[in-house]
Amino acid sequence: MNQSATIKKAEAVPSPLSGEAMKDIRKALARACAFVNVEPPVIDGDVVSNRIKTPFDVTFSFKFETANRFVNGDVNAGNVPVVSHGRVAALKADLRDRMLTQFVSDDILRARTIKGDLKGAKMFQTDYAVCKDTCTSCSGAGQFQCSPCGGVGVDDCTWCFRSGHEDCVACGGRGGTGNIICVYCNGKGRKPCHKCNATLSVRCGTCGGNGTQRCGGCGGCGIVSTIHSATFSCNTETEVGPTAVSADQLTWLKLWAAAGFSKNRSGLVDGDGGNFETDVVSAAVIRLGSDLEYKVSFNCFSTVNRIEFEYEGKKAWVEHAKNQFLADIRFSTFLEGKMKPVLAAASSAALPSGIRKALKDAGYAKVAACFEKPDILDSSAKLETKGAITSKSISTLAEIYNDATHAFARRARRRAWKVPVVLALGGWWLACRYDIPQSAAESHLWMASLAFVAGLITLVASNLEARMAIAFEANTVRGWWAGPAGWTCAVAAAALFWTSSYYGFRI
Repeated sequence: MNQSATIKKAEAVPSPLSGEAMKDIRKALARACAFVNVEPPVIDGDVVSNRIKTPFDVTFSFKFETANRFVNGDVNAGNVPVVSHGRVAALKADLRDRMLTQFVSDDILRARTIKGDLKGAKMFQTDYAVCKDTCTSCSGAGQFQCSPCGGVGVDDCTWCFRSGHEDCVACGGRGGTGNIICVYCNGKGRKPCHKCNATLSVRCGTCGGNGTQRCGGCGGCGIVSTIHSATFSCNTETEVGPTAVSADQLTWLKLWAAAGFSKNRSGLVDGDGGNFETDVVSAAVIRLGSDLEYKVSFNCFSTVNRIEFEYEGKKAWVEHAKNQFLADIRFSTFLEGKMKPVLAAASSAALPSGIRKALKDAGYAKVAACFEKPDILDSSAKLETKGAITSKSISTLAEIYNDATHAFARRARRRAWKVPVVLALGGWWLACRYDIPQSAAESHLWMASLAFVAGLITLVASNLEARMAIAFEANTVRGWWAGPAGWTCAVAAAALFWTSSYYGFRI
């Protein structure tokens, strides 16, 4: 299905590249050549249109899982059939077949791929059978004889210890006081038990006097149920086979597939003849190890136009691929040899600012401009050259500048003493003006704290001075390290404040 066609300019056939595409290519060519200060070549070559295939494989792995749960009592099954245990296997097999029919077929799997429905998900979950059994605890009766009362429904009265009477609470069992007879017990000192009313028995508290208890295992209905349920789920994996498309195009192609080919699949042609199309509608669906594993294999096609030209007697080329995502322009590394004088000019200077000046003086203003933001030199240089210069040469240029930056940074940290000295002396004068050292002399802890704060502020000031110098010189800041000047000034400032407090001298 791969196709290629060569269109000669001498033939009366329209070029597959439109005017806009050629304008973009010439603009990119001019920028790449301006980077190394050379004249761009005149593009006068053949246009070769290549149709590049990108094979995709989507694996669908389905899972059919069953489970059961026990319920005490008679279940209202609704639409779920109530069957014997022997029919559960047949219902499970029938449900599995219906799930496969509903979610697994060539047309359905292709449709899922077209829609980009490639995420793992639970497809279906349902109860498919209910089995009812006689409760073994009560043998289906729903109740059983009350054990505490033996089915009689009454218990011996424990309040009166089976005497039928209890002491009168009003007179404390004395029957009265002196000649006064207790009216509550009529002088007897006791009265009938209020629990059993002298019958010596009370109603059973466990069964309420019924003599039977409700079965807790079945809820009193004599039936326990088993509910059988099933889950049908799916996981997907997408793999891309070997392809000749660029990394940027492949990234967009993956997104396009994951989004479900949201635009027209049958030839997304633009004015330059570039397009992405796919044969996913007629993709092959292959059954793998079981009827729950399938693979959908399809291809996406990208049209890439290449123009071959000569540069200084050697062959070079530029590729242009345009589709609904992006226009991608790539050159061969035909300007690699022009980087040697650039690297030589950069190596001739020691300071970062000297490197920028040397590059400008040598005519490489575009390269020097990249060092205005040296931290993104690699990406900006690659954007300017579109692959006409290798990453190795650009990285070498960045290393030269970084080495010069690190060397200057070490010197800057050694020289960063002016601001901390002025700050330490000014801070000491101000502290003496408000008697801070003398106040701190009351405690060694306060003296140590004052010295520590003074040293810390001096150290931070030294680092700030160094960082400002590095940023001004190299347009970047490398690290937050304390240099020898910073530590020396910090120790001196701490000693100054300590001795001032300890010996009491001041300005």
